[in-house]
Amino acid sequence: MPNALHASASSEQLGPIPRELATIMWPELPALLDEIKTEVVRAYPEFAEVFAGPHGRFVHAAIEQSLTIFVDQVVRPSVPSPLRDEMIRTFGRFAASRGGSLDTLRGTFRVGARVALRHTKKLGKRYNLSPVFMLSFADTLFAYMDQLEALASEGYLQARSSAEDNQDELRRKILRLIASGSGTPRATLVELAERAGWQLPEELTLVALSAGAHPARTALHGDVLMDLGDPQPYLLVPGALHAERQASLVQALGGARAAAGPTVGPAGAADSLR
Repeated sequence: MPNALHASASSEQLGPIPRELATIMWPELPALLDEIKTEVVRAYPEFAEVFAGPHGRFVHAAIEQSLTIFVDQVVRPSVPSPLRDEMIRTFGRFAASRGGSLDTLRGTFRVGARVALRHTKKLGKRYNLSPVFMLSFADTLFAYMDQLEALASEGYLQARSSAEDNQDELRRKILRLIASGSGTPRATLVELAERAGWQLPEELTLVALSAGAHPARTALHGDVLMDLGDPQPYLLVPGALHAERQASLVQALGGARAAAGPTVGPAGAADSLR
C-alpha cells in the first residue's frame, strides 16, 4: 500500500487527498452506488418510485457520474465536469417537477455523503488508513457534496421559477377567457385550471379596479385571479364576496377604488364585470 496512505497520525497534515486513493475507490463504486440508492429510499421512501420509474436510469447515471468525478478529481483536481454539473442541475429540475421539497432534495445529498463516508471508513480499517487521512477525506467529501447540493438547488429553483411564471401566465389566460364571455367550453377551462394549479369555481365575482390600482398580492387569497396589465384592471374572486373576502380586498387595495359585480356562474362573468 502506498506510503501516502500509511503516514503516521503524528507526521501527517490535513491536506489534499492522496492520489493513491483512486486505486482503492474505483472497484468500490458500483457497491457504493447501490448502497446510496438503498439509503436514500430508506430515508425518503418516495424515491423508490423514482428509481423504479422511467427516470430511474437517469437518476442512477447522475449518481454514478457524481461518484466517478469525485474519484477523477482526486487524481486530477483541476479537471472540469460540465456533464456532471448539468446532470445534477437536471436532477434538481426533475425534483421540482415532481413537486418535491428543496429540503428533501438537499437531504438526499447529505444521505449520500454519510453513506460514502461510512463506506470509506470500512476501507480505512481494511487498508489501515490513518485517522488524520480519514479526517482529510471527510472534509473533502463534504465539500464535494456541498458543490453537488448547490448545483441541484440551482436547477430546482430555476424550474420552480419557470413553473410559477408559466402558472401565472395560464391563470391570466383563464381570467381573460372567463371575463370575455367568449363561450369557452367548460371542459377547456377545467383543463387549463388544472395545469395552472387552480380550481374552476361554480360561482365567481368580478371586481373592477380603478386605473393604476396595484393590490397587494400577499393580502389576497391565492385563488384570486387578477389582470393588472389591462387598461381597466380587474380581479376574479371565486364564490361570493363575503365579509372575509371584502376585508382582505380592502386591505389589498390600500385605498384604491373598486366595484364588485354580482356573483354569477362562469358563463355570466362578462355581465358581472360590466
